[in-house]
Amino acid sequence: MASEADEWLQLLSQHPIFLEPPLLQPSTAKSENRASIRRERLVVQGTDLFVAVGNEVRRIDLKACKDAFAESEIRRLGAQNGASKQEAIRSVPWVRLGCEALTFDICKLVVSSNKKLLAAIGTHDVAVVVIPARSAVVGRDRRSGAFDSARFDSDSDENSNKDKNAVGCSTATKKGRWIDCRSMSVGDTSLTTGLRIVDAMWHAMSTTCSHLVVLHANGMLRMYDVSDSVDEPEQTASVFGTGFSAARAVSLTMGSVIASGWTRVTAYIATSDGAIYALCPLIPRRCSIERSWLASLHETASLDVREWQAEEYETSEAIYSPPELVEARAATSWLSKVIAHIGDGGAERVFLTLPKELLRSPAAQGPFLMQPAPAPIKDADLDTESDDESDDECDDASAALRLETPGGLGFIV
Repeated sequence: MASEADEWLQLLSQHPIFLEPPLLQPSTAKSENRASIRRERLVVQGTDLFVAVGNEVRRIDLKACKDAFAESEIRRLGAQNGASKQEAIRSVPWVRLGCEALTFDICKLVVSSNKKLLAAIGTHDVAVVVIPARSAVVGRDRRSGAFDSARFDSDSDENSNKDKNAVGCSTATKKGRWIDCRSMSVGDTSLTTGLRIVDAMWHAMSTTCSHLVVLHANGMLRMYDVSDSVDEPEQTASVFGTGFSAARAVSLTMGSVIASGWTRVTAYIATSDGAIYALCPLIPRRCSIERSWLASLHETASLDVREWQAEEYETSEAIYSPPELVEARAATSWLSKVIAHIGDGGAERVFLTLPKELLRSPAAQGPFLMQPAPAPIKDADLDTESDDESDDECDDASAALRLETPGGLGFIV
């Protein structure tokens, strides 16, 4: 039997926010292969729950749901008339975020680190929604917040929700209140049309909290600064290079912003054949870094150069340098340029804008050896256009990629 603490969450699943169909259907006529991207249609931000239903993003206050449940329980114990616990939760008002850019079925929601932007990811489309200020959602006072022009449902519908003792859901609560939000499609359609999206996430080192990294099934990775341009990516990189690969990219993760070494500027990509690749350094043009982190990386790279120089030798035709030495020299050169760009002195944490010559597309490294060997990842459905949602592709790979340790990904040897 569920505890009282869990009962209100179980009743929440019967709220109209999950059950009410979208007001508008997606404009895309093509069949979507929803199994090609890991589904994460729920995201919690503070006490707010965001839900993706079809092409809609919806928002509800979890605290209001719990309070309604508790009030109903108090009334029951006091033998007072009132709504049942289920009816009390179902009567909690919710809103639909009206976004013109959401014309596709949403598979995943991701909130930026500053809690102001919400990325909605479909199988072939990405859109960014500006999260409305709480005052625009829970109240009618439009003098605070940036959404003074938000469009609400009629006052009569809103006022019909005020009777908390009413049995069942009012029409307004069932349908959800509508609020217009700013939204924008990400990516130049002339370049990304037909490219299947498998994952996306916000880059944690962005000073503007606006750098969105998008991974396509063909291994192409694009990072957009949506505060600057939603059409042209700031950086691009390819997991498979220019050659042909039968494997598909299936999942993406990046190192923690507090991780040591190169982990924090490394993107790890899992592929359908069970391999893991790395792209490094992947760093936003406008970023925040510590001087001590750069100094530590530079010292380690310099030591690697001195160590591997002993393995370098010259023949009559050329100079042979081991790959480790080539990488160490490249790292030392890149770090020296960044340190020179920052300059000496000043605060430990530096907010900087890197010049474009320091944002060259990183070459993929890998595949890495994993111990123990992972189970094969099924890719039978990757080329189908089935709407069957019974199989969650890539979940195992995604779980493995997120097993981080303070020193990086501990299972890569």
